[in-house]
Parts: sequence; structure tokens; C-alpha cells
Amino acid sequence: MPVPHITGSPISLECNVPLSEEFPDVMTGYSNDDEILYFDATAIIEAKGDKQQSVDKFFFLFSYMHLNLSRSFDMDTKKTVRVNRDNDHILIDATFALLFMLYVEPQLIAYYYQKLLYLLQDGVVFSDSLVASLAKRQLDEETLKSLIDNGREQGVRESTEAEAGSDV
Repeated sequence: MPVPHITGSPISLECNVPLSEEFPDVMTGYSNDDEILYFDATAIIEAKGDKQQSVDKFFFLFSYMHLNLSRSFDMDTKKTVRVNRDNDHILIDATFALLFMLYVEPQLIAYYYQKLLYLLQDGVVFSDSLVASLAKRQLDEETLKSLIDNGREQGVRESTEAEAGSDV
């Protein structure tokens, strides 16, 4: 069954640039014809290997959000979803990458919900991968190992204390 939401004409596009450190497997490519960054949705589904997921199903479940985000960002809906003529993969405007990843990895909603709460409460939030990346760039290996070891010890201490407290 073809994806009913393909809105633009087919294009040739190589998606070989990671979207971000947070999503290194989401490969993107920039279309010079319409100046839009697209990601290869088909490649993500194929790499995941879950036969229950498909680009069709994503659009079935998220079409309302896709349409409303398109309107909110004043996007040309005729260009948000295209077919790569080189491999018949579905390309989606990268604006929708997070929405697509929430479909592919449903547990991400809890992670991002927590980050949003931190943002609303504290005013600043960093992704775990950014914090890890910054720490790796800034700290030497011995310091990183010490932090990891201390974290493990703290976790063991907290779980031991929680177990002891539940016996009371």
C-alpha cells in the first residue's frame, strides 16, 4: 500500500549526514531544489527491523500532528513528504524527525516529557547525550572513570538504603 501522504514529486537525494548527536542514526540530506532538509524514514524503519512499524502507520497515527505542525510552521505541505527516486525510500522534512522518532521509539516520550518538566521547573535542560559528549571532551579518562564508579557506588548505596527503609 503506498503512503497516502506523499505530497511532493520524487527527488534524488543522498541522506548521509546525521541529524544530531541525539539522533546519530537519523540520516539527512539537503535538497537544493526546495531548500529543505529531509530524513530517510524508510531507512530508519528498515534498520529498526520491527515489521509492525511502517511509514504508512506513522502517518495513520500522527497525521493530525503532522498537519497541525505544518500549519503552525507555515510549511508548504506539498513538500513535507517525498520519494527518493534512487531507492524508493520515503523522505520526510526533518522538522518532523522528533515526531517520527517518538513513533519508532515510543519510550522517548517519557524521556522528553521528563526533560520538558525540568525545563519548565528549572529553566535549563540538556540532553543526556550532550552532557556525556561535553564531559568526554572536557574530562580525562581517569576523571570520567572516577565519576562513573562513584555513580555506581551511590546507586548501590541508595538502593540498599531504600531496601532497609522498606523493612521498617
